[in-house]
Amino acid sequence: MKSHLCFVSPVFDSLLSARGNSETGTPAHASGLPIVSVQENSTTLRYLFKMVYHHHHRAESQLGITCDMLKDAGLAVYKYKMTNLEPLLQMQMSNSTVLVDEPYRAYAVAVKFGWNDVVKMAAINTLHEPLEEMPDVKELDGLTGSQLFQLLQFRFKCVESAQNPVNNLSRPKLYENGTIAVGQPAGHQDDWFGDYLLKVKQTLWNTPCGDSVMEENNFRSAVAGAMSEPKGQPFQPPPPSTGERDTVATRLVKLNKCQTVLAKAIDKAISQVAF
Repeated sequence: MKSHLCFVSPVFDSLLSARGNSETGTPAHASGLPIVSVQENSTTLRYLFKMVYHHHHRAESQLGITCDMLKDAGLAVYKYKMTNLEPLLQMQMSNSTVLVDEPYRAYAVAVKFGWNDVVKMAAINTLHEPLEEMPDVKELDGLTGSQLFQLLQFRFKCVESAQNPVNNLSRPKLYENGTIAVGQPAGHQDDWFGDYLLKVKQTLWNTPCGDSVMEENNFRSAVAGAMSEPKGQPFQPPPPSTGERDTVATRLVKLNKCQTVLAKAIDKAISQVAF
């Protein structure tokens, strides 16, 4: 234990190199090693020692990781100058559920410790909830105005980028080369697919991420439109060579494929936004 701690931490190296001395009042164990008093609790120390002994990669070591554990471990790593453990802590946060369950807390903690590999990942996960639902977490109080503004600015850039796939991907391509209410502009009473795309774009203003494609109200509206028969110009079948007719079943299948393609395109566009 001593050799490992001394190797990863010059602070522990100094503390554990001293011998108990009755004159200086330094208490000692029967082994002659000094008794070191630390402020960290046993949960934090056990978590750090697992990383020191390279047990962090085990599946059971990933269970139960919380934002508080990562934050306390980050403070301890800084305090004891365990710089070799910082990449491991970043990896632990990246692989934990904290990024998904508490993205704002994860963002604040990552910014505090300069874990740049995690900062953008946490920022992207904040996009899954509307801005007005930003939680009131104490970690955000530790951010500077510029750091908080950077997070908001990133969201605004993501809103713009998320709109591009909806605007740029051709409707025939999205709809697997099917024709939908040919000649009718988006918003026409029979153009259910165009209405669906408009609603997706509106949802992206609040939650600029691929999940918006499957937003419940938008999805229900699209399914209802796909299952209804057009009142105006009828659906036209694809080229005869395919032998496929435009039925309710084929519309639903194509809608599902479209949502998958569109969600991936939106998430890819978001991932390319500079933070």
